[in-house]
Amino acid sequence: MIPIAEAIGGAPQTIGSLLDWPASLYAGRPAIDSCKIVTFGELRERSVIRAGVLANFGVRRFERWGLIADNSPEFFISLFALSQLGAVVAPVSTIQTGE
Repeated sequence: MIPIAEAIGGAPQTIGSLLDWPASLYAGRPAIDSCKIVTFGELRERSVIRAGVLANFGVRRFERWGLIADNSPEFFISLFALSQLGAVVAPVSTIQTGE
């Protein structure tokens, strides 16, 4: 097995760019298997669309964003979308209590 950084010709610059490599090789394979299976290709396509929407709402590079979502495809789509824009993502668990 080849390390990802070597296979893509260098280390990915962001979490968002980390998705490009598996999406190009395994577009039709499942990336997320929850209530609905999302393939790598769908994950990349939906995150690019969401990044465009977030950019139109004013999300910019180096801004800090809290991401509150359950462990679902929507969480990962938003995580990759924010990362593609260069935003700093702080995931917040919906199952953690204050204890």
